[in-house]
Amino acid sequence: MLCISSCRPKPARTRPPFKSTARELLASEFAGHEYLFAVHNDRGHLHAHAIILVKGEHGQRIRPDISTFAAWRASYAEIAERHGIRMVATRRSDTASAPAFSQGKAALTDRGVRRTTSGER
Repeated sequence: MLCISSCRPKPARTRPPFKSTARELLASEFAGHEYLFAVHNDRGHLHAHAIILVKGEHGQRIRPDISTFAAWRASYAEIAERHGIRMVATRRSDTASAPAFSQGKAALTDRGVRRTTSGER
């Protein structure tokens, strides 16, 4: 399983605590599972990538669902706060922008024309 997290504050100042946060989260949430993680800075903010073996040392499997991801985000934000990083447990979809209209769709909207699902008027 692959998990990715990111941090937007100034990377030079937050790299050590961000790495410690990722390490602590993995140790607490994935005890009994092998994992590997790396932290890097590109696109102006830090990222932590973790690869977690789904099957644990005693045969237990990770089967995440929406509530599991929410719990991991909350735990991650709590650990980050302890390491001095202000973080809010946010889903990517909560901050994502809606896809832009194409010029053709915008022109139809401006004229008050509505397309059906088959693309016909």
